[in-house]
Amino acid sequence: MLIMRHGECYLDYPNNPSLKPSGIEDVENIADWLSRNYRLKKIIHSSKRRAIETAELIRKRFPLIEVIESDLLNEISKNFDTSEQYRLDNAFRNVILPQIDDSSILIIGHMNSLTKISELYVDIMTESFENYGSLVEVSISCRIKNQYRLLKLDVDCGEINL
Repeated sequence: MLIMRHGECYLDYPNNPSLKPSGIEDVENIADWLSRNYRLKKIIHSSKRRAIETAELIRKRFPLIEVIESDLLNEISKNFDTSEQYRLDNAFRNVILPQIDDSSILIIGHMNSLTKISELYVDIMTESFENYGSLVEVSISCRIKNQYRLLKLDVDCGEINL
């Protein structure tokens, strides 16, 4: 499972912003890298424009990929309340978890939501992946000092290594 934040976008969040040209370029570079290193079969993304545009750019490199959109993966506030916990729980249990099988999945969303999903559900993800008996990479793509970095969590039957 790969977890990726959407590409860099304009900072007009109330109006559902698009990707900036630099965000498009970053995502295209990541898509090239993904196409050389992974056989993605599914993309799950939020329903916000910037996540949709990111998914569309990735999909160009994987024309046969299945794409699933869910507003349950939309961003959460920094104050993270009970209703957002409930929504993320639904997103994980009803959208992400049923898709976990032996295929490679890319989840595209928003930093706060993806971070919280990773924090809350790493134990469940590890338990689910144990059924397949293989190493699973959970990677988070994030922008650090104007460059995308891929942060990896290797989940190997219950052990998490950074």
